[in-house]
Amino acid sequence: KWREPNGIELAATSDVQGRIVVTPGQPGLYSVRDAAGRQVRPVAVNLPASESDLKSLNPAQVQQQIARADEPSKTSSLIGFLDPTNRELWRVLLGAGLVLLLFESLLANRTFA
Repeated sequence: KWREPNGIELAATSDVQGRIVVTPGQPGLYSVRDAAGRQVRPVAVNLPASESDLKSLNPAQVQQQIARADEPSKTSSLIGFLDPTNRELWRVLLGAGLVLLLFESLLANRTFA
């Protein structure tokens, strides 16, 4: 049997020399299984070499692939977060963290009579 990456099992045929002849339809991890359903051999099928071609695109192709929005994006929530008046919150959080560390230290070192 021949199991595809999506789990579908197909009957596999062998040639005269006992080799299994299968044409995989997509890249992924296939497996050859015996009659009992146990995996005999895993088979990895890779993408075509043309898919990993690293040559750069020309500028015209890049411009065509860039998606442009008709209206400006909503950044009001980010503007409120990046407002300089809100940047002083770190000092309050740092102070609270130091107080908690001091309290934890006192709590851990307490002794009972």
